[in-house]
Amino acid sequence: MKNLKGIFGENGTLGTGLPPKLINERRVRLDFMPFFERTIQEYGVLIDHITYYSDILRKYIHSREDLTKYSKKQKFIFKRDPQRH
Repeated sequence: MKNLKGIFGENGTLGTGLPPKLINERRVRLDFMPFFERTIQEYGVLIDHITYYSDILRKYIHSREDLTKYSKKQKFIFKRDPQRH
């Protein structure tokens, strides 16, 4: 119990109590996954020699940062679980 003094208290000193339980474990896991910035091409997105594609990406193919013809292509953030690679 020596390491738990801050949580439970000791000798009349109140502890802080247990930290709150994670409400959305999936959200926390996503927040800490590695991310990649990529543009979306006709074939989809290429990350580590793997091509990812879904119909939902279609409307973002060759997206630009603004509406001018010569602006940079828009980059999107993609996250991938390294354990499912």
